[in-house]
Formats: sequence, C-alpha cells, structure tokens
Amino acid sequence: MSIETLPIQHNTDAYLEPFFTDIKKIWYENNGGPGIEEILLKKTKDLKDGTQAGVFLIDNKVPKGMAWMEPTGEHYGSMLLHVLDKKYEHALAKAYLTSGASNGRLLELITFYKDHQYSDYLLQEGLHTLPRKRLALYLDQWESKNLSDNAITITRLTKEDAATTSKLSNKAHAISGDQVLSLDMTVFEHRFKLETALYEGTHGHLIEPATLQLSINNQMIGICSAVEVNCWGFEKAAWIFDMCIHPDFHGRGLGKSLFYKTLDALKDMQYPIVGLAVTEGNTYAEHLYETCGFFWVENFSEFGYPIQP
Repeated sequence: MSIETLPIQHNTDAYLEPFFTDIKKIWYENNGGPGIEEILLKKTKDLKDGTQAGVFLIDNKVPKGMAWMEPTGEHYGSMLLHVLDKKYEHALAKAYLTSGASNGRLLELITFYKDHQYSDYLLQEGLHTLPRKRLALYLDQWESKNLSDNAITITRLTKEDAATTSKLSNKAHAISGDQVLSLDMTVFEHRFKLETALYEGTHGHLIEPATLQLSINNQMIGICSAVEVNCWGFEKAAWIFDMCIHPDFHGRGLGKSLFYKTLDALKDMQYPIVGLAVTEGNTYAEHLYETCGFFWVENFSEFGYPIQP
C-alpha cells in the first residue's frame, strides 16, 4: 500500500462520490428512511466550503477512506468514519486522529455499518470511550404524578442562575462518572460557557416552562433543562439537555419530583416526544428514566482524550 492523507477539501467532488454512493447503498439496504440524498448534498457543501473538516485516505491515487468531524459545540461533536474496504479501518482512524480534528473534543462515533472495529482502533490510538444510550418517551403516554413535598420549591431556571447551575452540574457529573471525558461537564469555566450559550439558543430553542430548578431552603439542589430539536422524524421534539440532583441529596425522590414537573410541562406544550442520552452505568439516572416510561432507542459511543487536571 502507498497511503497518503489529503484534506477533504482536496478534489472533493470526485473523491466524495464513491463514498456517498456506498453510504446510500448501505442506507437503503438497512431500510433507512427518505432524505439521505438531501443530507449528503448539504454535507458536500459544508465539506467543500470548509464548514466541516476532514480527511481522505488515498492508496495509490485511489480514495479508500473518508473521515470528517461535525461540531455541535465548542468541545463536542461527531466523527464519521467510512471506508470502501475494511482493511483500511485502522489506517483511517489513525489518519483522522493525526489530523488533530479530535483535539479537545468529545466526539460521538458515526458509522454506516455495524460490523466495524473503529472503536478498538480508536482505543489503541489513545482515546478513551464512554458507552451511552438514547432513550425516548411518547408524551401522550405520560400520566402526571403528584408528589407533594412542602419542603421543596420548583421554579423556572434562568440565565442568572448559570454560575450556580454550572457548579451543581460539575459536582453531580463528577460523582456519577457521567461524561468524565467532557471539558464542559468537568471544568467550571467551560460548563459556565455552555450554560450561558444554552440561553442564547446555541443548542436549540430553550423550552423555558420545562427548564426548572428544585430548591430546599433557597438552596438549589437540582436542575432540569430542555430544548426543542428536530430528530427521529419529528420537526418539534423535546430534548433533555441536562438533569441532575446534588449528590448529597440522592435517594430522597427529589429527582422524580423535578423530572415529573418537566415532563408535565412538555406534555402541556403538546410536544409529541422527549428524548435524552444517558451514560451506561449511571444507575441512578437510568432508574429514574425507566420508572418514567422511557424506552431504549439506540446505543452509541463517545470518544475523547483523558482530561488533564
């Protein structure tokens, strides 16, 4: 093999064509829904104008692999890896990481076929992984549950609460082990920046009536925030951006009290479905969501380099 790596903006049209043809073939063979052509057409534009960065893996002047990174935040995004011959998987993963596209980011791995070894190769190259899963709940199946507790207060969460929210979120995620590879969830300054961006619509339209805080004696104990997204074929779906309870108050049913109010608000606003992502092994959160009736949608993996203290 005579392998070289080229920026994805190099000869984009000619090099992309065989990959996109293969992706469409796999998509339809697996009963993928309509719209893949429009998605790939937009992707071509983004890659050509440099909105998204990536690399081609070339062997003897013939494109064999393609990888790109799609940012969804300052420290988060997705990486797509695709080869036309599986013997190039390791070479593509290594070339992609060498390009520096993953530096400082936690990235979800996207592929179009199931029997791949990218995860093993990314780990061999020094990345760590978080196995996660997406869950969903059809809100017409949600029945309001009244949990009365005169000791708690549930009110709207606002941008003015961002500093307190960020400290609480960092503390909760540190205890749960959830998203330990994410700068946004482990470093206050980054979490604060992420939180303020939430109120500016960077991560989707904020659903204010469903973005709440739970307090005891004027102390913020828990938070739940929700945004409006387009996913799973729904033009307007709700997504739980963050949900956490201070670790010192676990086991008291406070998460249920807060989360039920968020679900009530989303149902009242007639959202058809709500989704969220949870790290496997975060048993406290998983149990809460399961008791609310959330069902499994898919597993996925996020990859990142260990955060240096």
